[in-house]
Amino acid sequence: MTQHLSSGQLSTHRITHEARALVGALAFLTLLLGASTRAAQAADEVDPWQAFITGAAEKHGEFGRTAAEYLRAYRPERDRDVDTALLLENLDYALRARSEFPWAADVPEELFLNDVLPYAVFDETREAWRAPLYETAKEIVADCTTATQAAQALNQHLFNAVNVHYNTGRKKPNQSPAESMAQGRATCTGLSILLVDACRAVGVPARGGGRGFLVRQVGEPHLGRGLGRAVVLHRRR
Repeated sequence: MTQHLSSGQLSTHRITHEARALVGALAFLTLLLGASTRAAQAADEVDPWQAFITGAAEKHGEFGRTAAEYLRAYRPERDRDVDTALLLENLDYALRARSEFPWAADVPEELFLNDVLPYAVFDETREAWRAPLYETAKEIVADCTTATQAAQALNQHLFNAVNVHYNTGRKKPNQSPAESMAQGRATCTGLSILLVDACRAVGVPARGGGRGFLVRQVGEPHLGRGLGRAVVLHRRR
């Protein structure tokens, strides 16, 4: 039997159909708006390391890109959100030192990337230390002609120049350069960080090393040499 709908029923059916279509359209618009919002948020939350690589390539060309990618590849996990501006300044001054000091230009690329370019030594506070230490260290090494002379001059004169000396009253062992200079005191690890960073600031390859890894060089109780780099020895205290 064929069932016929009255005009009222037809009108109701038509309204219901249109309402469903309207709900569907609104749901689709909501999805589009949500996707747009997420895309905008993603744009605002750019990976700082990718931004660093892009900026390094734009300013320093292919070598800048290589240097930035090297730092990203070997950064500790805790540094995944490190400030892009800090990274760019660190790279700027590392390349400045490489072009300015006679010994720095002769450092092989691999050694430069591993022992001059890094922005930190251990697990100290991440900070923009290169600019201030560059200004201090370049005066100390002004008469030096080799990396060895520069490292020895810094080892002898840096701590007086920045007025930081061994003192167990420091706030923590793994102080950054600025933290040590603010207090005027540090112990082995803090002093090591300060000296390594000063060496790097003037293009001398340097790393921190735990006591017992290297034999001390005669006449230089805190400074060893190996593989063309200055290695600052310390105890964790």
